[in-house]
Amino acid sequence: MTRNLSILVAIVAIILAYFLYTAPPDADDIILETNISISENKIDYQETTYRVEFSEQKTLEGDVRYIGRAWLKYTPFVTTDLILTTGEFSDPEIVKIAKVRNSHTSWRADKRPTGTLTFLHIIPRDPAVLDLLSTITEGQEVAIIGRLAEKGAITSPEGQVLRVNNTNHKIILVSDVQ
Repeated sequence: MTRNLSILVAIVAIILAYFLYTAPPDADDIILETNISISENKIDYQETTYRVEFSEQKTLEGDVRYIGRAWLKYTPFVTTDLILTTGEFSDPEIVKIAKVRNSHTSWRADKRPTGTLTFLHIIPRDPAVLDLLSTITEGQEVAIIGRLAEKGAITSPEGQVLRVNNTNHKIILVSDVQ
């Protein structure tokens, strides 16, 4: 009996250690450790400099169909995924969106919907923006203000690239949410 209990405790400890090891760091801690220089086209995080070219400031408006924590190991400062929609894409009865996993999803509809569906991979400019993002709920109409990553890419010194290949996916440095 004692041996079985010891084995059970060991298994639980291993599972807990796995989840703690693979869980993303706290988003607030990441943003506090991130230094972004728009003029120098760089993001510094934990002694690593990432390269990215930002656009001029833009405003993206629509209805939120999804918002959740993003965790991309090679670009940890991308802390939030958000699906922003307009037109028929905003109606869950018309457009079904699959569960978001690893910053990927798909959608389906019986007919080609009108409007837009944009998947935003968000870098909060600072902790205040991260706090604003945490107040957003699905179904809410929002305006996301920020700078898009030109060419949809962020590059690390090791050459690892976060690149969005779909035209409706955008990496955005968010400075405000309304």
